[in-house]
Amino acid sequence: MIDADSVSHGLHEIMRDNITEFPSTINTLKRFNLYPEVILGIAYRLYQSISDFYGYRTKICWKVNRGEGMSPVSSCEVYQSDVDFTTERKFWLPILCTSNVSCYAYLTFAQFALLTQTLAVFGVYVLQLIPKATFITVVAGQSAHIGEIFRSKFSDFQNFHTMLYTCAKEFDFIETETLWKLLKTLLIPNAAIVLIALIGQLIYHTLQTLAFTAMALLIMRLKLFWTPQLCLISSLIASRQLFGWGKKEVHFAVIAGVLACMAVSGSANIKHELSIIGEFSNYPQEELVEWINGKTDKDAVFAGSMPVMATVKLCTHRPIVNHPHYEDAGLRERTKTVYTTYSRKPVEEVKKNLQRLGVQYLILEDGWCRRRSRPGCSLPEIWDLEDKENFGKEPSCMKLQKKPGPYFKLVFANSVYQVLQLK
Repeated sequence: MIDADSVSHGLHEIMRDNITEFPSTINTLKRFNLYPEVILGIAYRLYQSISDFYGYRTKICWKVNRGEGMSPVSSCEVYQSDVDFTTERKFWLPILCTSNVSCYAYLTFAQFALLTQTLAVFGVYVLQLIPKATFITVVAGQSAHIGEIFRSKFSDFQNFHTMLYTCAKEFDFIETETLWKLLKTLLIPNAAIVLIALIGQLIYHTLQTLAFTAMALLIMRLKLFWTPQLCLISSLIASRQLFGWGKKEVHFAVIAGVLACMAVSGSANIKHELSIIGEFSNYPQEELVEWINGKTDKDAVFAGSMPVMATVKLCTHRPIVNHPHYEDAGLRERTKTVYTTYSRKPVEEVKKNLQRLGVQYLILEDGWCRRRSRPGCSLPEIWDLEDKENFGKEPSCMKLQKKPGPYFKLVFANSVYQVLQLK
């Protein structure tokens, strides 16, 4: 939206995108819930036009040399943020704050929240606190892979997709450290007291909190739903409508005491976060991006691991066949096809799979071939669950690293990445 010649041209490119999932043309506005980005993009264009008209300086940049062999980078002071300065986590904060109003339109992981809401609404319906018509209106279908992830937590059920999720640290059980921090800041005790005191008045919110608690304990990443819910429930301690049975002065004194106790650990947490100072550097990936920009055609099609494909799309604008939006069923199957590179299948079969997707260049990462977070979690081991026929054979990625031919040609290599061109 920012780089396009006009708003209409930007919308056209977003809604008819044949680069993100080559060779398919998809509506990325709908697929990735880009409504907030489109709104912000239009607002940015308007703001930039006004700034240019009145001659306002919106940013000041300097070139910073990083040493021999490394290209300089820009360091800027900005009064607004464009595509080069946007970070996902900061952007999603206001969206999460309004997710109770329109979460399914804006939030990628909304299906997790809607699953808990469905369970909570079902519980309220079972208790006959809402009519059947209301229950039917509220309940909607859920994504199949969500159920499979939870099924794998309670049984020995495993498949390729659930293992890709559960082998990642963020989809493991919640860390003890997180629970300890929430206890020290009194967030869990305070929320528990409120729920117990008002258990007869907050049936839906009690069920919702219990559902978020269960999900956070099972999948660490989902604590992003649990902790805001605890904060919302804890805030009810200040409600005179709910806790108006005592003297106002005593009530306010209790609130002040609770806040003071919470501030002890809370202020320590804030100081710790502010003390974190560092810099990000990934020179091998920079080399890869610069090589792609300088040595390949604009329409060259790439395949590889999901995180690297996101970088290739963002920094080079080359067509890619897979990316990290693993919540989409079709994309999961595309990624599985690309990841046959890390299976034990014959190299010739791997090439045919990639050719079927129109791939011209394959990006190999040494770590993805050998790395595992725990036993059974390397990609070749994950493939062993489904590819029994080739069990025990050498992984295709290792074969390609040793000898790319005759089906591939090595065109770029550094300490981390290898780019293989399909013959």
